[in-house]
Amino acid sequence: MGCQSMTFSPAEAVNQILRKKSIETLKAHTKGDISLVDIEKKDDFIYAPMMVFILIHGKSFRITFKVHYYLTAARKLASSSINSSEEKVTNSLTDDFMKEYCNLIGGELKGSINKLGISVGTTFPFIISGFDEVLFSDHLSRSSVQDYWQLKWAPDSITCTSVIEAHNPEIFQGIDSVPSTNKDKNGEIVFL
Repeated sequence: MGCQSMTFSPAEAVNQILRKKSIETLKAHTKGDISLVDIEKKDDFIYAPMMVFILIHGKSFRITFKVHYYLTAARKLASSSINSSEEKVTNSLTDDFMKEYCNLIGGELKGSINKLGISVGTTFPFIISGFDEVLFSDHLSRSSVQDYWQLKWAPDSITCTSVIEAHNPEIFQGIDSVPSTNKDKNGEIVFL
């Protein structure tokens, strides 16, 4: 995409951080060739049967980051991350991996917003049915900025979406990515 030479509005810059961190984090904790691909048909609200999401919020803004996935694809990611066979990775461990993945990206964005001197909080990541996305779609407003992308590896993918609702998106002016902090001292993903 060549993000370095492009200029983004402040809200678009937030989305670029989410995109960058989503692929960097996945590549850092799994094996394989992963690529980021824009979604062409953005009016599909149900991307997969499972969804994990986190809210990053402040006094005048709310950012929702969601990862839509199939359990089989997420199990492959989790097994790659912990160097185990897929058969040994339980549904519970797969869910934990996806929640921690979402949490790492939310934490990265929180750090970037904190650098601007803006007070910000995050929720815990929640896993719900991907079909509940229909409930989120009712609340989209024309003033929100949405972004949709997939992280693909053969033969699977996960879909990431973000919604930024800000009374004054200019508060994100000058936002930049913070150095990665999602590794423990051994460089491994840390499950909570």
